[in-house]
Amino acid sequence: MSHTSSSKIHKYDVFLSFKGKDTRRTFVSHLYNALIERRIDVFKDDDGLETGKSIYDELPKAIQESKFAIVIFSKRYASSKWCLDELAHIIKCRKDWTKFHQNPPFAESFSQHEEKYKHDTEKIQRWRDAFAESGKISEYHLQN
Repeated sequence: MSHTSSSKIHKYDVFLSFKGKDTRRTFVSHLYNALIERRIDVFKDDDGLETGKSIYDELPKAIQESKFAIVIFSKRYASSKWCLDELAHIIKCRKDWTKFHQNPPFAESFSQHEEKYKHDTEKIQRWRDAFAESGKISEYHLQN
C-alpha cells in the first residue's frame, strides 16, 4: 500500500486494483464493504467511474487522486491489459507516494533530516528509497 502527498487534495482514500472476474464478487466486495463501513472513500471501477467518461482516462486520474492503492493479485491479474496499465501507473506514482509518507516516528525523523540537510535533497531521497526498499524484505517479527 502506498500514500500520496498530504498537501495534495485527494478525492479517494484508496484505489482498488483487481481482476474483476477473479475477485469482484468475493474478496474485493468484502474488502470494499469493510472500508466503506469505516468511512474510507474507495475508488472501485464499477462504482467510481462516471457514465460517459473514458475508462482509459479516468483510471489513471483516480489513481493520482487517491491517497493509497491496494493491488489484489489474483491468478489472472496479469492477463488483463487494464490491470497491468493500472499497476504500471501505481508503480509510477509510488515513488511520489513513498516520498511523502512514512508512519510515525519515521515521518518525524525524515522531516528533521529534510530540514537539516535541505541542501542535499539527493541524499534524503536516497535514504527514503533505501528505507522504502527495506520494507519489502521478508521479515520475522520478534515478540516483546
